This record gives sequence, C-alpha cells and structure tokens, in this order.
Amino acid sequence: MCAIRGNNQEPVLRINTLTNKVNVLIAICRHPVFALALLGFIVACHLVVFMDGTAAAASHIRVRSIAQITVDDANNKLQFPIDVFFDPVEENLYVIDGNSNRVIVYNSDFFPWSSIGIGRNIQTPRGVAVMSNGDVYVSQIRAGKNPSPKISILNAAFFVKMQIFLDKIPEVTNFIPRQVAVNNDGIMYLAGKDYRGVLVLNDEGDFLRLLQPITTTRTFRESLPKSY
Repeated sequence: MCAIRGNNQEPVLRINTLTNKVNVLIAICRHPVFALALLGFIVACHLVVFMDGTAAAASHIRVRSIAQITVDDANNKLQFPIDVFFDPVEENLYVIDGNSNRVIVYNSDFFPWSSIGIGRNIQTPRGVAVMSNGDVYVSQIRAGKNPSPKISILNAAFFVKMQIFLDKIPEVTNFIPRQVAVNNDGIMYLAGKDYRGVLVLNDEGDFLRLLQPITTTRTFRESLPKSY
C-alpha cells in the first residue's frame, strides 16, 4: 500500500494489513535469491555504518602534552631546536639546538644531564642518531669552524671514534647533510638540504649508492590519450 506524506508527496510503503504481509512473505518465498541479496545489502549497510563509527572514534584519539623542554644543561633557553632523536635503549632524548650548536641529552624524566659540543669536535650539528650500543652519529654542515661537511661517530662516552668527510666522496658534490639514519649493520642513510635523494654509506663511510626517485621525461599531458 502506498500513501502520500505531507506536501512532499513522498511515497511511503506501509505493510499494515495481514494481506500485505502475506503477499510479502509469498514474494520472498518465490524469489529466495533476491531476498538473500536484499538481506546481504542490509547487513553490509549496517557494517559500513559500524566501521565508519569505529574509525571515527579511533581517529579522535586525544593527544596531550606530557612535558615541555625549554632549557638545556646550562639552564639556558633552547632557541632553535632543529632535530630530535629518542634512544629506546637508555630512554634518552637527543635534541640539537641550532643556536648553541650542541646536542643536548635529556634523561627519561626530561632532565638535561649532558651535552655534546665543541669539546667533542661537534661544531655544526644538523642531524643525530643513536645506535643500540650507544654510538652517536652526528651530521655536520660546512661552516666557518667546520671546513668540511662530515659525519662524526662518537661512542657511548661521547668520544669521537670516526669522522667521515663527505666532500671526499667523488660520487656526490655540494652535499649539505641534514638527517641521518643508521640500520643495525651500520649502514648510513643521509638526507641533504635541497638534495634529491638519499646518500647511502657503509659502516666504514664508503659510498654504496644513491637512492633517488625514478623520473620520466614525459609530461602528464603527453601521457594522456589523444582524445584529450
């Protein structure tokens, strides 16, 4: 039975009589495949609604600040933090302050207990990474006090173990190091300023390869069908 609702003239299906209910049951019995398809569609709609609600609830995870780091180990204010690394083994936090050109080390309570600076030949740090054995890798740019861009590797006591001078690598030129990452085998991955790709070195600082995105000379318009 169809009726008219208000001025919108929307048809409304009403199964409010015994005859109509019987007719619906007969139709379902005569067309079981259609009935199963309709039932599946209804279940799918409910699942989509449920999943959307679950995803929405998950995407609204509350984030709160647990601490604010504002000073270094000399109780001076941080002026220009440019990189940060968390050591999951010792639970220390390494923060580079570009203003003082030092690596500030904070413990698990965010207390600044030490720093790595010019006394350890760290003069222009831009990126830092820490290995599970405590070795600290610091990328440094070329500047007045540091004539060569390099990677300084320090042990857990912050004494220099090795220095890798990047301007001595013939495969790359004008490389300005920024972030550094190191895998468990000591393979170094270096990202540079305005440099397209990632420089890969082995644990001795020897050049391995460049990781660069693949490019094509064809433009997007040239790749379109002729009908366009």
